Amino acid sequence: MLYIIDTLETRPLSSGKLNRKCPRVYFFEKNESVLAHIHRRHYRPHQEYRKLLPQIYEQLDFPLGVKAKWSQYAGCSCPCSPGFILKLPNDFSYEQDIFVMVVMDLDKALAIITKEQQSASARC
Repeated sequence: MLYIIDTLETRPLSSGKLNRKCPRVYFFEKNESVLAHIHRRHYRPHQEYRKLLPQIYEQLDFPLGVKAKWSQYAGCSCPCSPGFILKLPNDFSYEQDIFVMVVMDLDKALAIITKEQQSASARC
């Protein structure tokens, strides 16, 4: 996996969101500037984030059968807060949102870059 979970925090739903049945999972990259966050919020590596979901489910003692759908509009009606919308089994209720701080695994990132550079030089 390209990312590692740094911290995981849950927060109760705000009063305006109590009627919402599906919790959300939001990802943030550690040490990302506000400007970088605003610029990249439409291009989040959600396929990489998806790989971390089983760890999150395990930490929060979620049952089997949780489904996650990526949405650019997970947090509100504008695309400012993308995240996963969770669909929980009918007999399980969870009235909190999940906030995950991730860090990039630099060894994996360097391995990917090196592999891409080797492939590019082999084609030349």
